[in-house]
Amino acid sequence: MMASVEKLPSGRWRGRYVDADGKKRWLRGSFPRKSDALDAAVEAQAKAKRRAAATTGELSARTSWRDWWRILADEKTHISDHGVKERQNVDKHVLPRWGDVPLAGIKRGDVQAWVDELCRKGYSANYVRNIYGPLQRSINTAVTRGVLEASPLVGIKLPRRPKQAKTYVEAGEPGKLRDHLNPVFVDACEYMLEVGCRPNEMAGLHADQVDLENGWVMIRDVFVQKLRVIRAHPKDGDARRVPLSSRAIEIIRKHLDGRDLTAGCGVPHLDGSMCRSVLVFRNVRGGVLHPDLLSRRMREAALAAGLPAKSAYALRRGFATRVIEGGADVFAVQRVMGHADLSELAGYVQETRQARARMLAALGEVAPLAAVDPRGPGRGPDFDNQALPDVPAGGDADTA
Repeated sequence: MMASVEKLPSGRWRGRYVDADGKKRWLRGSFPRKSDALDAAVEAQAKAKRRAAATTGELSARTSWRDWWRILADEKTHISDHGVKERQNVDKHVLPRWGDVPLAGIKRGDVQAWVDELCRKGYSANYVRNIYGPLQRSINTAVTRGVLEASPLVGIKLPRRPKQAKTYVEAGEPGKLRDHLNPVFVDACEYMLEVGCRPNEMAGLHADQVDLENGWVMIRDVFVQKLRVIRAHPKDGDARRVPLSSRAIEIIRKHLDGRDLTAGCGVPHLDGSMCRSVLVFRNVRGGVLHPDLLSRRMREAALAAGLPAKSAYALRRGFATRVIEGGADVFAVQRVMGHADLSELAGYVQETRQARARMLAALGEVAPLAAVDPRGPGRGPDFDNQALPDVPAGGDADTA
């Protein structure tokens, strides 16, 4: 059956097409003109055919990369800020070059020349790799599904990520920003430093995820700030239980005191569920505390206080460094951080003054004493900011 249209009593038009399973479907919504409805129906049917061919392994290698990318995009169910940024990179850099090229027409030499040109434009190694990533993953998937017999991207040389030290927040450091940072942001910083969650996990924390009596928090809901929605699972797809320190409990109690905890968060949930729990952290106007806003305010406050500017992700690295230095089991820390393996955790743990002192002691030297600022009880040791030699580099924009 071909795509068709139907005129509604209102005088508008709606389109009909056959989906990948051979069932007749009506397009959502209506159109003022018959030609618009028919064009939309034809496009929907073409997309359904491509999806069916991809599923059965019958998709032609002459399919354009644009159509292949659309098929893969339609299959995605994980919504994240990273996915939004990836789509922006594809629209800006990948589609203009490769959108109309058949999958079989993508050649190694052409791709290498494209990557080299991106480097010559002055883009950072991380950015070039982020641009190249969607193309690489899509080609790998085409090989896996039998659309291509082999990958044309084998041996592509990408720019090397330079190893560099990553900033992290030391215990007690948020307190130094109090004169320049709203108390709500100070509390959010201290909470993240005590729990080690991702910034969007802090923003999506609901009251019903917290067990203050037993000292646990279930890291589950995440705020996807690019889409302004709540996703019901973290980056790795699995909720995780994290112990709460006395300071973290104190902060949560402060922010929930006197509130109706069943009022709902007021933010749409991706799964369509009705939310019946409030967000723990809110901005000064009562809305969601956006991670990007937190990072911006942290940098502004640090500059005003004459301190190095750091992002919200530096809090997560500060937690990892602090607990590992304190002797916590690395596998337990890996689970608490929500990392797939220890190599991810290694990127967060920074070398401390104590680690340096132990290394010098092993060499028969005594490290000189260093003056540190006085800190309150339970705030942990004061740390230097040096990266481990084998830590994967990538700048300050962690996503793990």
